[in-house]
Amino acid sequence: LFLEIMWFTSISSRHMKIRPSSLGEILKSARVSLLALLFPIILIVGIRGGIFTATEAGAIAVAYALLIGIFVYRETKWKAVFHALVDTALTSCTSLMIFGAANVFAWFVTNEKLSDNLAGIILRYVDSPMMFMLLFIGICIILGMFLDGTTIMIILIPLLLPAVKSMGIDVVYFGIIYLLCSAVGNITPPVGVVMYTICDITKVKIKDFTKECMPFYLILTFNILMFAAMPKVVMFLPNLFD
Repeated sequence: LFLEIMWFTSISSRHMKIRPSSLGEILKSARVSLLALLFPIILIVGIRGGIFTATEAGAIAVAYALLIGIFVYRETKWKAVFHALVDTALTSCTSLMIFGAANVFAWFVTNEKLSDNLAGIILRYVDSPMMFMLLFIGICIILGMFLDGTTIMIILIPLLLPAVKSMGIDVVYFGIIYLLCSAVGNITPPVGVVMYTICDITKVKIKDFTKECMPFYLILTFNILMFAAMPKVVMFLPNLFD
């Protein structure tokens, strides 16, 4: 998937007559970005090594980003930090409201046995795991245009999980397919978190972003369908750690 995207990015760059970077420019950028590139490595090693928990990793990530941005790269200003804290508070309040509503929804689903009823309906009309996965992918991509991935996961996954288990679909495989669908939703209008972030940083209009991303939407969708048809390929690495 990454090779396909890199290959098409190269073709698009040539089509738009963007000058390729020289080896010296690449090495210079890599040297400047070294501390930033170490960021995910430090987090992964810390979590896997038991140095800190996944929750603590969030606080460490913020502290590391502040130290690097303020004292090393000197690009982050204290005013920007204040605005970031305000945005974080607003986002946290939104997340708390979503999770609060999700708990009420989960109670309702359990109390009314909606999951079992929906599983019965799906098993009555969908006679194969592959057909179910195709239906699930289509629903996720459509919902991803209007809702963020977390909201879809909270609402949709508890409803479909009984049907997934009844059909004998591996829940890890099901989760991986969902994450890929969620990634597509993050870059599709009208509601795409990554899309808005990129457009804000690069000062690109959403319509221009969407136009240039059309081939990537097709590539991502094709790969999701391909992975859905080959569960053994998707589960190759997870099975190594069983």
